Amino acid sequence: KFQYGTLQGIRAVTVRAVPGLKFDPNVIRVSPGELVAIQVKNDDPSMPHNMVILQREDLNEIGQASMLLAADPKALALNYVPTHPGVIYLTPVLSPGGSYTVYYKAPSESGIYPFVCTFPGHWKVMRGVIHVANEGVKLPEVPELQAPTRPFVKMWMTKDLVPDLNDLGGRSVARGQEVFTVAGCIQCHKVNGKGADLGPDLSQVTKRFKGEKLLNQILNPSAEIHKEYQAVSIITVDGETITGLVTKKSDEALTLLTNPLKPTELTELATADIEELIPSKVSTMPKGLLMTFTREEILDLMRFLHTQGD
Repeated sequence: KFQYGTLQGIRAVTVRAVPGLKFDPNVIRVSPGELVAIQVKNDDPSMPHNMVILQREDLNEIGQASMLLAADPKALALNYVPTHPGVIYLTPVLSPGGSYTVYYKAPSESGIYPFVCTFPGHWKVMRGVIHVANEGVKLPEVPELQAPTRPFVKMWMTKDLVPDLNDLGGRSVARGQEVFTVAGCIQCHKVNGKGADLGPDLSQVTKRFKGEKLLNQILNPSAEIHKEYQAVSIITVDGETITGLVTKKSDEALTLLTNPLKPTELTELATADIEELIPSKVSTMPKGLLMTFTREEILDLMRFLHTQGD
């Protein structure tokens, strides 16, 4: 929902995206029914950001969906915002130095509304909250909305950690397994029969990747995409574009998983209705999954993965 133009005589609030994946401020008070001009400025010189205002109960679902959206060729055109009824207002993706004004009409009743950046990987860290409340009313504490459970550490690059990969022997397998769970790897991958089937089984991952190559695959998932888990975009004879993972294929039909968060909801297309099938060059696994983890934690994760299949 985009708003263009300028309205005079209304209160203006400026929210800045700043280095470290933060909004400043990350708490806004708005009176019930008030119309506010929220100017969003990207003061982070290193990366793009947007701002999306959501229904509170939909935060996690929309956040997870935004990460999966990265593999969709339409992602940038959609500003990395998934189609979801819980999205209330949004800005386009802003390049460093860019700005955009949203005219936010607060609901007539008090409430709490989170806002996040849905650029791939950012939503877990970069967030804030709008309190719709009358003046004088004490605002409740909502730490789970205002700040992440894990702070931003660094947007890690492979070269940052390569020197430490030759000495993983003393690293903790148990702590590495904990990182595997906390980072969400287990939501898509299996290890020794535990986890999900949305990505390759990692029980013997070192038969395919080791050391620097394995680390690079984690930090840059699109470097080499497993063919069985490569998203595709299908253009139908009617001009519709559908993106997802192929779960079943025959001469007559093709079955797609369009939303990995809902693995039981599948879309079947007759082969005769398919005009073109285009493999995605972007992995469904987003970059930045380890940006809230320390060097020590990542090296423990590497140790854990290297012990699988031993």
